[in-house]
Amino acid sequence: MAKKASSEAASAAASLDFELDTGNLREVLDAAKAFSPKLARELRKELRQVGADIIAEQTKILSGPLPGSVAVTGTKTRIVVPKNGRAPYRRTVNVYEERQRTARDRKRGMRKAIAAGLKTRVVTGKTRQGVAVRTTRSASGSAPVQAWQSRRFRHQVFSTGTYVDQLGQPYFWGPAITGRDAAMKKIDAALAAAITEMTKESNG
Repeated sequence: MAKKASSEAASAAASLDFELDTGNLREVLDAAKAFSPKLARELRKELRQVGADIIAEQTKILSGPLPGSVAVTGTKTRIVVPKNGRAPYRRTVNVYEERQRTARDRKRGMRKAIAAGLKTRVVTGKTRQGVAVRTTRSASGSAPVQAWQSRRFRHQVFSTGTYVDQLGQPYFWGPAITGRDAAMKKIDAALAAAITEMTKESNG
């Protein structure tokens, strides 16, 4: 099951993590290592490739045209109906106007950094087992990997102290969810092939 992190700009440097749970992964890897360290290394290498298609789609989005800007043009009042059965109430929210991008794309380096930080890792902890597609802070540096995933976020303009609203470019969850089934099939196939190899050699 995917584990989704917060998308608030305040925690923009945190990673995003989409995990494909595999209950017997550690068991198979341990058995493969005991049987043949080479087989275990090959299996890990193959598992680290299962997220390649997902990452390719995420990178494709990040390499697309930069989103336009957004500005607050006023406010409006709407009625909120709580799901817990409490009485409806009025809430004032901002009204935003989206504008087409006209300036030079100054964020291309930032998006390249985010794309470079997209990785597939094999998880074999005591409480988590599976293959995860995630962003890594070490590769993306201070790039706002979560903020850029949001539909809209606020950022400081060139360290001036002035904050503006920026349209995001949701790149992570769409490809991850769309590519989940194909990635799971690759994981199952890789584990099955390793088990078959061990069984074949043991019976031989």
